[in-house]
Amino acid sequence: MKEMSTKDYSLYCILILVNIAGIWVSSYLSKHGELTAVKESLVKMTEGQEQIKARISGELLVEQKLWDLKRETYWELTNVLRELSTDLWDLLHEGFLPDEKTINPDKRITQPLIERFSKNLDKKISLTAPSFIVLCPEAIEALQAHTNKSRQITKEFKEGKLDTLNYYKSTRETNDDLYNKIIEIAKKDLSGNIRNEKN
Repeated sequence: MKEMSTKDYSLYCILILVNIAGIWVSSYLSKHGELTAVKESLVKMTEGQEQIKARISGELLVEQKLWDLKRETYWELTNVLRELSTDLWDLLHEGFLPDEKTINPDKRITQPLIERFSKNLDKKISLTAPSFIVLCPEAIEALQAHTNKSRQITKEFKEGKLDTLNYYKSTRETNDDLYNKIIEIAKKDLSGNIRNEKN
């Protein structure tokens, strides 16, 4: 057997080191490729999750805004109905003479009462469109029934079937019925016990 020279020995060591380095580099590059693929996969998954979160967050925000608008509309509607009831009560008790048939001729008493009633009636009318947009079908039906009943009362008054006192009494009774219905409907609707079929 031939003895290895130092030069051969050095060459042999270099070859072993190059071979080991090659194996290591190959293993490193293979592992690096796997890690890069995993990293890209995680980035895609994270982006997908972020998109889903953003969509859900956006949907929840829209639902919350709609609920807030619904709550505000119920609040304003019940407040104006309460104010109308008070206005009609005041008209019935201060706007008529003791015989309860004759409107008080003193305009200093009746004029402010009628103006306040008219102003609140205008407020109620201005809530019609928002109510029809955001409130549940049951509330809309109650509003429509109230409108029909109010028209009937006005028609009877114009035809002379109701005197002024009974016109205001009937109007207040109809208003108070709507107030009570809207309160009950709002409780259910705002707690989620009524599903809005339109939205």
